[in-house]
Amino acid sequence: MTGLFWLPDCGLQDRPARFLHGGTLPATDKFWAVLGPKSGKGVLPVARVAGARLYEVQIAQGDPSVEENWKPATTSATGSHILLEGLTPAQTYWFRVRAMGSGGPGLWTDPISLIVV
Repeated sequence: MTGLFWLPDCGLQDRPARFLHGGTLPATDKFWAVLGPKSGKGVLPVARVAGARLYEVQIAQGDPSVEENWKPATTSATGSHILLEGLTPAQTYWFRVRAMGSGGPGLWTDPISLIVV
């Protein structure tokens, strides 16, 4: 079980066991990109990850399988709808997101692309 460990509840039978987050957070299972309200903008709706305190977004142009192509884009405390501005119209961008928790950064999502208008 990656990222979780079990602590018995000190022998008290009437109380449930507690699970503590002590490792890597999983990648969110719902993440997509849509065009923003104006030209040069994009919106990334991201499903919440239990234990996340922050969401980190990276952006790439070119081959998303090349790690050097990824650059920091923004962070968000909620992740529900992350707005990205200053994108060049007619360009393809790749995005990935990871949750950040008390144990550090989580796993990156699979990259998704968006052609900006």
